[in-house]
Amino acid sequence: MRNIVTYTSRAAVLSLLLAAPMAFAQGTMGAQGQQEAPAQTYEAPTGQQQAADFSDDSLNQFADSYVDILDIQQDFTARLEGAEDPEQAQQLQQEANEEMVQAIEDNGLSVQEYTEIARAMDTDPELRQQVVELVTARR
Repeated sequence: MRNIVTYTSRAAVLSLLLAAPMAFAQGTMGAQGQQEAPAQTYEAPTGQQQAADFSDDSLNQFADSYVDILDIQQDFTARLEGAEDPEQAQQLQQEANEEMVQAIEDNGLSVQEYTEIARAMDTDPELRQQVVELVTARR
């Protein structure tokens, strides 16, 4: 039973790790395609804005992790396309997940911290722009 729970949590982490770069890339593409943004409506401050107060070190660690995850995704996407059966594909996905988690931890963040920053980027355009600049400097 524990293996099922572990596998399920890893699958959830993998889906989030894979989704975060895609969402990030979409935000980047949108930002590059628009030079002038239309006026935004005012939103009352919420607890989410406080959550977006991440240290510069954390944001740099996130950017390093993000770049590493993109590299891992590219590698495993090619390998998954060559998978001969669903079992091999599942094994490759699990291996990719482990490598992405390891990349995050090697860069000094926990998966939870990485996830918090990725989620905050969805709701905080200034944070997203700051991370875009950090990632762009690394590419």
